[in-house]
Amino acid sequence: MSLVGGKKKPMYDIGDASRLQQQNVAMARGAMQKMQSVPAGTGLYHTRGVEPQANFVKAPCERLVTSPGAANTQIRIGKNRPGHISSGYGAKGATGCGEIDIVAGLGTKHHTDTGTGVRDGEYINNSFFGDAARLVVSAMNDVDINFRLDPGTIGSSIARSAVAAKADAIRLMSADGGIKLTTGKDDSVEGAGYNSLGVRIKQPAPGIEFIAGNNSEPRKAYVRIPEFRSELVRTLQPVAMADNVRDCFVEMCENLQQFQSHVYNFMTNQIIYNANNNIDLLRPWVASVGTPATVQQIVNAWVPDVPTRYNWFAWELNYLTAGAYKYVGSHNVRTT
Repeated sequence: MSLVGGKKKPMYDIGDASRLQQQNVAMARGAMQKMQSVPAGTGLYHTRGVEPQANFVKAPCERLVTSPGAANTQIRIGKNRPGHISSGYGAKGATGCGEIDIVAGLGTKHHTDTGTGVRDGEYINNSFFGDAARLVVSAMNDVDINFRLDPGTIGSSIARSAVAAKADAIRLMSADGGIKLTTGKDDSVEGAGYNSLGVRIKQPAPGIEFIAGNNSEPRKAYVRIPEFRSELVRTLQPVAMADNVRDCFVEMCENLQQFQSHVYNFMTNQIIYNANNNIDLLRPWVASVGTPATVQQIVNAWVPDVPTRYNWFAWELNYLTAGAYKYVGSHNVRTT
């Protein structure tokens, strides 16, 4: 208790806090009380548990940041090293190849044949494929080769700085400012027109490629209509640009509407011609074939043309108008 304004007040008072804050404090108090009675080695309430702990083979220049309560989790600060200590640019004695490697789940995928994962006391090296999740920030790295990434049309990055993330699931979230994927240089800032090796960047806009399945090899497709045949289909293709696609369809729509107008005018003139030639002046009592032909043209061609014109208008409105519910372009995602 403390004396505040001549009145006794609890030293720890959360009466003015919001209900949510009070609930959080109450939960924290309850958790602290339970932690005091947690059996040792169970890992409950974030206490230290018992699980296999690997021994990481540390290189002489490396510093490891670990926690005894988080097994097989570490931050490695050293040189480029994708695997054992004889791998990477660090093993070649290269300068300017510093690296920060954040790993959670060292050796998780080891011994997958038995399903045991890493064994307690086992000595392991870096493994971009045997560890559960990692984030690598490297000043010099053959990142595509080390992670065995498909080169695509961009190719593989060799001896360049790189940031790479790998895990079972990766999510990038933006609450307000959006997400941008940009490539290329910015000559307006000193040094921005050069890569990490000090070489001037020549390509103004390096590509962005989305390669699902880590495979961009052409695939063979079989076509049955109009004849059975096989052909190679490119797996990695350029992304369509909505504005250009829209302009293409708008022009196609205009051409088809012009063609439709020509057909409509022809039908109108043909109906007028049939009407004028509908009566045989020499034999008025003989029924003319012009009458049923004219009726058929009006019923089957001229009248249906009206809703067809409306359908053209609706199609353009729904698919080719920005903001429409079926607009061919995304409202939020854009690409070059």
